[in-house]
Amino acid sequence: MLKALSGLSRATGGTVLVNGDNLYANFNLYRNLLGYVPQDDIIHQNLDVQSALRYAARLRLPDAGPIEIARRIEDVLTKVGMTAQAGTMVRDLSGGQRKRVSIAAELLAEPWIFFLDEPTSGLDPGLEKLMMDTLRQLADEGRTIILVTHATTNIANNCDQVAFMARGGELAYFGPPEEVSDFFKVGNFADVYTRLAQSFKPAQDPTVPAEIQNEYETLTKAKPGQSEVSAGSLWAEHYRNSALYRKYIANRQTGEMARPISAKIKAAAGGLTDQLKQFGLLAQRYFDIIRHDKLSLGVLLAVMPVIGLFLLLISSGTALVGNPADQIKAILETDGSYNVAYQAQELLFMLALSANLLGVFAASFEIIKEEAIYRRERMINLRVLPYFASKFVVLGAFMLLQCLLLLIVLAVKTRYPGAGAILWALPEYYFTLVFTALASVALGLFLSALATSRDMVIYLVLITLFLQIVFSGAIFELGPVTRPLSYLTITRWSLEALGASTDMEGLNELSQVRVEREVDLGRGTQKVVEDVAAPVDFFVNYTHSALGLLSRWIFLWAHTLLWGSLAVWLIIRKDEIQ
Repeated sequence: MLKALSGLSRATGGTVLVNGDNLYANFNLYRNLLGYVPQDDIIHQNLDVQSALRYAARLRLPDAGPIEIARRIEDVLTKVGMTAQAGTMVRDLSGGQRKRVSIAAELLAEPWIFFLDEPTSGLDPGLEKLMMDTLRQLADEGRTIILVTHATTNIANNCDQVAFMARGGELAYFGPPEEVSDFFKVGNFADVYTRLAQSFKPAQDPTVPAEIQNEYETLTKAKPGQSEVSAGSLWAEHYRNSALYRKYIANRQTGEMARPISAKIKAAAGGLTDQLKQFGLLAQRYFDIIRHDKLSLGVLLAVMPVIGLFLLLISSGTALVGNPADQIKAILETDGSYNVAYQAQELLFMLALSANLLGVFAASFEIIKEEAIYRRERMINLRVLPYFASKFVVLGAFMLLQCLLLLIVLAVKTRYPGAGAILWALPEYYFTLVFTALASVALGLFLSALATSRDMVIYLVLITLFLQIVFSGAIFELGPVTRPLSYLTITRWSLEALGASTDMEGLNELSQVRVEREVDLGRGTQKVVEDVAAPVDFFVNYTHSALGLLSRWIFLWAHTLLWGSLAVWLIIRKDEIQ
């Protein structure tokens, strides 16, 4: 209900009026005059209070200068009593303090109407009183404060009006808190819940409170077959028949109700300059969030070098270029086979898979973990394309660095080919890994937009990575049915691009196996040792040509565009108000 009243979600029936205007039809006019604090925190944990409010102010007040923003931040911190914690990281605050910072963020735009969902949830009695007193002070400044709460201790002293909702969303009471006890004939607010939660079974001749006896008799006569009657419905009917209803509801509803004319509420599109400005702000904020999260920063900087160290331990230093003839002969004498093409494919597949893993894992939680913040900021001024682009570009910058570090670490032991399909092989490797990682970031953001919870992300990522491995073509042969599925995997195109730069066909010509056979020379048999070519039957196409490499790069770019577009579409679809 609170989401419907605030415009965060659209009601399926009825109309929300603000000063007689249809809120849904005129949402863009009122979006900056509405404050909304959900149960979840709407500020980022990995920023200090001052920075969190500064970014919130720049987003809500894009035309305000630094001096004006600083003044407003100081003012709202004073109002919520958080001046002393301005330099404290949000994650280090108590639950009550974080809630007050969320309120401060909403106060930056000086809203007229303030919606709060369970603002005292999880607070001890002292903090609950402090929170309610703070809200009372805001109301005394001329704001309308609307909150949902189950805590009733401080309602009488702070609220002008109170509404009790019965099961099923029926309004059982609306009016001054001092008249609640007389209406429900209870000693305190807590007993109202007991009244509304009751149910009566007509077959057992229940004892019904005298106040709702008439409603009970009317209902049971109209519907004699009912096995159970909810007290909440009876109290709601009793309220509709009362003088309180006529005074506080019926008499207020004057004038013609505006017709609901909008099926969807969307943020204003904004010009290109505004979009670029917001992108810069969001990218700066996102980088600051990562910078203050030591674990995430460490992962984004160290994963690929660590993977490179492991690959050094298990791979051959000549897997990508092959060995000289004398070394090949020595290997054949020792091992009986020389299969450098297979070794090269193993190493290239691990490189492709590493870039894919990095991108998917880096991005897969980035949208779902801040869904509450996104939904609130979307109500204000946040636009989808700058939001998505800020995630993609910042993570993409880390991908550029990580892929470079991986190749540097591998160079300690691994010899890279000289000539590639177009350039030198090493820069081609780098471009392929970067394109792979960027496509994987887009895929990760798509999964994050698709998920409805953090737990769901884990399963989506596992399924996705399983498909990336199975349908890559490096392990299993792809038949007529599975081959089209491989086109949807990033690793398939990454592996073929890396193979095109490596000249896998040339390496395959070096693959040999030593065969011993007995030859009858007429005077007895004699063992003859022969080295026979044993090329690998690859399941994917390694075409060592400029066209082969460029076509694989194009497919990687297509994956980036595909998954990025789907992610943006899902984000827009989620925040449409239906």
